[in-house]
Amino acid sequence: MKPAESFWLFLWFYLYLIHSTEKEVRNLSRYLHALATIGNIAPLLGLLGTVLGMIKAFMVIQEMGGWE
Repeated sequence: MKPAESFWLFLWFYLYLIHSTEKEVRNLSRYLHALATIGNIAPLLGLLGTVLGMIKAFMVIQEMGGWE
């Protein structure tokens, strides 16, 4: 392969790679907002589950006659 042909092949491959990468980044970034929202809500749901579990535990203790 001649050096000029090699250069054009490399240039074509480089531009194709950049185009493909930009296309994939656009496709993946569409769902980034939803993923960020889920990531922000997840710890709050865990805390809510802990609080509800503690309430349930104290209700069971109360039904059994308190701390006696």
